[in-house]
Formats: sequence, C-alpha cells, structure tokens
Amino acid sequence: MKKTENEKPRIQSQNEAFFNHPTITGIVFPDGTLIPNKKLSEAMHLDNPTIGTSININGYLPPDICQQILNKIRNLTPLNPEIKTEFIVYSSDQQEHIIGSTLAGKFDQNGQLEFAIGTSKDITEIKKEQEKLEKMAIYDSLTGLFNRQFMEQIIEKMKCSRKPVAAGFFDVDHFKSINDTYTHEGGDKHLQDIAKFLLSCFRESDFVCRSGGDEFIVLMEGIEDDQDCFKKEEEIKSKLNELNQTRKKNSLPEIKFTFYISLAEPIFRYNVETAEPRIVGHKIDEAIKNADFHLTNSKNSRINYQKFPHSFGKFPSPDLITE
Repeated sequence: MKKTENEKPRIQSQNEAFFNHPTITGIVFPDGTLIPNKKLSEAMHLDNPTIGTSININGYLPPDICQQILNKIRNLTPLNPEIKTEFIVYSSDQQEHIIGSTLAGKFDQNGQLEFAIGTSKDITEIKKEQEKLEKMAIYDSLTGLFNRQFMEQIIEKMKCSRKPVAAGFFDVDHFKSINDTYTHEGGDKHLQDIAKFLLSCFRESDFVCRSGGDEFIVLMEGIEDDQDCFKKEEEIKSKLNELNQTRKKNSLPEIKFTFYISLAEPIFRYNVETAEPRIVGHKIDEAIKNADFHLTNSKNSRINYQKFPHSFGKFPSPDLITE
C-alpha cells in the first residue's frame, strides 16, 4: 500500500529516533546486512555514519560472532520473537568486553522474518559482579576451598550417589597457639597453607571444603573399602612429614591436624519379586558424624592419627527400601 504524505513525517521521525537512540542499536537482516544507529556506528568505529547506511556485518565483526548472530536471527519465529545472546569483543587496547544483546524479530503478515532489531549493552562489569557473588556462594573467601554452604549441597547430591562415597574430617591441632604466636594474620596464612596442602592430597574430582574455623571436610567418590581409606591416610601422613621438614627449615610452624576418613553406608532398595538388592544412595551425613566421632577419640587420646576401622560392616542397611 502506498504511503501518504501524512505518514512520511512520522516515518522520518521514527528513523531519527532510532538513529539517535541512547543504546547501541541496529537493524539486522537475515543475509547479514546491518543498519547501525549512531551509538553502534561509534562502537564499530564507522566513518561518518548517516541514517540509512547499510553494511555487511561479515566485514566488521569476527566470523564466529557473525555466525552466532545470524544463527540466532534465523531461529526467530512469531512464536519465539525475541532471543538474548552474549559475545566477547576486544577493544583497541585489547581489553575484553562482554556484550549482551537482545534480538527482536519483525515478521510480515505471512510470518516470515523481515529483519531483527538488536539492542546491545556492555555487561562486563555486571558479569564480574555476578561472578564475584557466585564465588562467594561457593568458595571460602580465606582459603579458596568450597565453603560450608556448598558442601551441604554436595552432601545432598552424594546421598543419591550409587558409587561408593567417603568423608574425610580434618581438625587443625593447636590452632589457638598459632594465632597467639604468629598473630591472626599468621593464623590466616597457616589455614591457607593447610588448604593448599589438602588440595595436593586429593583428586580434582574430590570436594575439599572448609566447614568452619579450623575444620576441613573432604567428600570423595570411588573409595571402595577400609584398605582404600588406610592407603589414603598413609599417603597424607607421608606428604605431611615431607612438608613439615621443609617448613621447619624455613622457620614456619608445622602443620598438624587430627584426621579420619569414614566410608558411607549404602542404602539398598530391594526388588520384591527378585529379592535382589541394589544401591540407591549412601549415608554420607552419617559418615561425617562417624569421622567426627573417631577424630574426637583420637584427640582425647592425644594421638593425631589412629587406625580405627573405617567401614560400617558388610551387611545391608537395616532400614531397607522395597520397590
């Protein structure tokens, strides 16, 4: 339908509003043609931008970003008319910037995509703040280990694990005297050194956590039996002796802690028809309590390591679940 003279000022006004819009905005067509507004033209370092100037994004953006944008645009439908995406660009001084974009599709009366209006914003600082908050929710600020809140989430997941699981409990010895002798700053450094040591003793798949104060808990999968526990404990003792020899030479306080590794009792589910049991989870929370109990006995005996039995027995749990 032919546009009337009365419509032209309104269309021109809309074009000017688009071009001078305070956000980075552009009209993108499925073939890669882009009409940028003033802000986007400046961001892309275009020379003498004017209303209606069209360029092809393939000549101005990295190929992977071009493909990402075009794929998003082609996925727009009348039922899914808006898509959000993020991509990374680098400024002239090679600083990384995270750009968040919203692509809103415009369709003809047959539902075919004509173009998309994209609005973008530099969200680098927002992302940094989000990342900071996420780390605070997961990691202990002093040691960099997983914190108690995240540890409790892992415990809940491990309750449903069908793999053998175990918990190691570590309690630092004489930490008050470390604080008194080396000040609180020295005590903090001592805890950081312990955290670093514990990380060196366990696998990347294990969860090394600071449960609070001078206590640490390690959650592990794949620890099969008493022999595995004793082997791991002997390995920790050997590494600790080596470390303390080095610390003594460097006039650093020795790292001493009482520790115990406890196997988690499996939870069995029985098939009523076949009477065959299968493991559906583990009592990891009880394993932690068991480790704490034996650890306390070791401290009361003034021995920082004792070979208590680690297992719960060879028989299925009495509180069986039938199916």
